[in-house]
Amino acid sequence: MNQPQRQGPHHAFSGPGPGAPMHHVPGVRAANPKGAWTRLWRYLGDHRLKLSITLAATAASTALSLIAPYLIGRAVDVAVRAASPNSLLRLCALLGAAYLANVLATFVQLWLAADMSQESVRAMRRDLFAKLLVLPIRFFDSRAHGDLMSRSTNDLANVSNGLNQTLAQFLSSAMAIIGCVAIMFWQSPRMAFVTLTVVPATALCARALGRWTRRHFRALQRDLGRVNGFVEERVSGQEIVQLFHQEARVIGEFEALNESLRKTGVRAQSVAGSMGPTMNTLRNLSYMAIALAGGMFASHHLITVGVIASFLSYANQFSQPVNQIANQYNLLQAAFAGVERVSEVLDEPEERDEAGAEALAQPKGRVEFRKVSFSYPNGERVLHEVSLTALPGQMIAIVGHTGSGKTTLVNLLTRFYDPDEGQILIDGADIRRFTRRSLRRQIGMVLQDAQLFTGTVRDNIRFGRPEATDAEVEQAAKRAGVDDVIRRLPQGYDTRLEPNGSNLSHGERQLIAIARTILADPAILVLDEATSSVDTRTEMRVQEALGRLMEGRTSFVIAHRLSTVRKADRIYVMDAGRIAEEGTHEELLRRQGRYFELCRLQWGEANPGA
Repeated sequence: MNQPQRQGPHHAFSGPGPGAPMHHVPGVRAANPKGAWTRLWRYLGDHRLKLSITLAATAASTALSLIAPYLIGRAVDVAVRAASPNSLLRLCALLGAAYLANVLATFVQLWLAADMSQESVRAMRRDLFAKLLVLPIRFFDSRAHGDLMSRSTNDLANVSNGLNQTLAQFLSSAMAIIGCVAIMFWQSPRMAFVTLTVVPATALCARALGRWTRRHFRALQRDLGRVNGFVEERVSGQEIVQLFHQEARVIGEFEALNESLRKTGVRAQSVAGSMGPTMNTLRNLSYMAIALAGGMFASHHLITVGVIASFLSYANQFSQPVNQIANQYNLLQAAFAGVERVSEVLDEPEERDEAGAEALAQPKGRVEFRKVSFSYPNGERVLHEVSLTALPGQMIAIVGHTGSGKTTLVNLLTRFYDPDEGQILIDGADIRRFTRRSLRRQIGMVLQDAQLFTGTVRDNIRFGRPEATDAEVEQAAKRAGVDDVIRRLPQGYDTRLEPNGSNLSHGERQLIAIARTILADPAILVLDEATSSVDTRTEMRVQEALGRLMEGRTSFVIAHRLSTVRKADRIYVMDAGRIAEEGTHEELLRRQGRYFELCRLQWGEANPGA
């Protein structure tokens, strides 16, 4: 959708004449505008001085715009009476001064309003991003990433547009309406009543059309979300789409969604477009009533011709703010809806440590699971009374079929989730006694897919310990066996990586991730399928790096490739969330149980695992 064009406040100095088209920009209705306004006011309230100056500038601009029609009427009366030219010149000079002062006041008003709007949105965007970084993993498991990105971009853009285009206009429009009504009744109560006859009809039409547009634009936002989600998902899975030659089918599905969005957009924009012509028709009826009534009153010497001229100008100034508020209403609703969607994230409970939690410092590395059971939020039980022990410095292997609960164990160890029952202990103390920050500081992870960030190679390795020196970064790379690879890059350690390190091979990314973990120097190590996505030659190099990484550390190795766990001090075989077997590689082979079957599947019938 195209973003609405920015509009400044309309006064007598530059407003459109009778019949000029109004640009109605609709939005999405907020379910709880009061709550959204309360949240928004917290951000705007940090700029009270600027807000006060904006109000003063708005009041000055409005007052000057209201003086202009009065001066025009006086000038007309002077001209009709053929009075002294000096009087006419004085009135024209005053009118010119009012124009110039209004321009200055309007500039101050718009500049400060834009500054406050952008500062408030910047603070909201900062708070949203900071919040996303501290929310528990379960929050992201239950939310589409495309939706979260939409809240960070589209919804905040709606807030920004709404504030930029309505904050100054709404203040100016409200003051202009009040001022117009007061001056019109001061000049001529009869003409004021005639001018205001159109107000009830305007209010009823605006309300009816507003309801109609909201319904259509809710459908538009829904269809837009579907298109965005479809595009995000298919672009992320582009390799799969091309691998299975499904481009034509995916394009067809997109066309169906896109066509639905087009039809919904046409309906919404058509309905929204009727607001301007309707308001203009009512305004023109007001001009007609003023001309007829004014002519009758002037023929009976109840008012002067100058008063009629003033009222025509006041009618224009009065109808414009009414129409603007009708337009601004939907923009404000869109902004409030954006604030509500952002607030849903900001109000999510963060990870909180237990009262009195202490820092985990220099653990020896004994890890114990005691009858741990766990269910994900959907209610499915994935672990059933799991018990295992890892002594300091031991390598513990966890194997089993996909979905047996292997990765869930390490998610519990890092407290991405907490068990429903049982305990997890480090050096004999329940991990819930420690702060999450200090606990995770002592646990290093190397995953199947190495996550690198846009930036230099040096920055990506230093991510494990930001205060590390360049020498320490390079030493970690040497221990990971990737120093020679990095030095062959165009700028060595200062080579900038493309998103997720796509200008490196998978094995090179994995080695850099290992270097990052080496630099972090954790006491406990988790390797989750760390070599499953690399070729055999690269696997040997990664295995050597992992061997150096695991020296002196308690390590948990999750693997499908059983060749990587032969040397484990203890192997636990998971099956349907339970530990089916445990022992060393040789012990488990002699039992010819689940582990033996896994080895036979990988290495063949003859002497599996030999």
